[in-house]
Amino acid sequence: MLLRNEYKEDLKERIRETPDDVFEAEGLSKEQILADEEIIDRLWTVYQKDMEEYECEEWWAYQDSLNEVLGIDFDAGNLLADTH
Repeated sequence: MLLRNEYKEDLKERIRETPDDVFEAEGLSKEQILADEEIIDRLWTVYQKDMEEYECEEWWAYQDSLNEVLGIDFDAGNLLADTH
């Protein structure tokens, strides 16, 4: 799979839009996640794969990437489904 920057940028924007408490519950912060290129790359891979290979909706792919990479489980559909 060829990773495309538009997915990475969309992922970063979704992280910025997510309420802080989603990350704080796992002892993380948005700033910490956004500054860690290894975490971003892992999130990006899952996010894009969900979108392209599994044809998931954007909010679901985002939710799944946070769950798989960081163990964060929350309902992104309620928070983010209509933001883009």
